[in-house]
Amino acid sequence: MSYSTAQISRLFNVARETVRKWSVEFSHFLSPNATPGQGRTRQFTESDIAVFALVSEMKAQGKVYDDIHAALGAGQRGEIPIAAHNLIPADVPRSLVLQSQIRELEVQIKLLADDGLRKDGRIDELTRQLEETRRENDQLKRRLWRLEGDEDEI
Repeated sequence: MSYSTAQISRLFNVARETVRKWSVEFSHFLSPNATPGQGRTRQFTESDIAVFALVSEMKAQGKVYDDIHAALGAGQRGEIPIAAHNLIPADVPRSLVLQSQIRELEVQIKLLADDGLRKDGRIDELTRQLEETRRENDQLKRRLWRLEGDEDEI
């Protein structure tokens, strides 16, 4: 399902121009149809609404765009307003909706894969540290046994 600039404008009680500015500023976190290029109509998804919800919340708190970019980059999203459930999707061909959803899912897959690689690297590092600590512990035990053995001879 997709929604128009006018619908997003009403939902967040901001000017259409503000929606356009946010679309450009936060395009990295929005679906491709949210910033389709000159002469094409913007179409927003429910995921886009969650991005705008966070932008709206943080702007109301006096946050600057750098703070909002950081929050979005960390995966934060706003709570979709209840009124959004009453929106009637803009008249969009099904193929465009599916295409947009495919792009969104591809982005999510890439983010999850990147996150998984980072976690795999962390697991490898922790495993290496664990083995190093075990070796050090074994060496200390051997030294302790040797010291205890020397005391018995005294």
